[in-house]
Amino acid sequence: MDFTEARMQISDLLEEYRPEWNDVLEEYFPEAYWVDDIQIYPDESYIWIDRPSMTFTFKDITLGFDLQMWSHTDAGMIEHGECLSSGKGKIIYSGGKILNINDMEIDLYRQSIIKPRYNSGGQYCWNIANVLKGLKKVYPYPDDNKLSDWAGVTISTIKRWHDPKAHANSNAVEQLMDSFNSSENVAGILL
Repeated sequence: MDFTEARMQISDLLEEYRPEWNDVLEEYFPEAYWVDDIQIYPDESYIWIDRPSMTFTFKDITLGFDLQMWSHTDAGMIEHGECLSSGKGKIIYSGGKILNINDMEIDLYRQSIIKPRYNSGGQYCWNIANVLKGLKKVYPYPDDNKLSDWAGVTISTIKRWHDPKAHANSNAVEQLMDSFNSSENVAGILL
């Protein structure tokens, strides 16, 4: 078994819709009576394979979803969320290929945000491009306008911050993170 190829095959199988994803969302979010638009992103996840037992474990698969909550009387009101998942399963392997996975067990946890890193004097953030990239992956999926409002800076400043070599004023970054952390995210609230 080529482990690199096997990981890619497992990743592809995990990305497909499986009833286990729906089941774990319903278990973790009993406040919802309807789950929809499940999106699985295993791109940056970690997958380990145990060949003797034909099992695998995974960590940090991003799971996006929509929830219709019991508390909403308006049928059009949907809550969006995104979180990370980890778990394990069994491999069905034949003819040099992983054909399927079975007996998946999945745990959900809040998605972690890249923390701002400051210079020794604390005047500026030197990893602002990575911070913005991390924020854009998490509900409520802020665009540059929202990010500029949160940080109290212009949109051109936000666009400049996307450059990996950019530095950002620490006060603006702290305001950005405070605003982001106070925004609503159904996964962050309920997990």
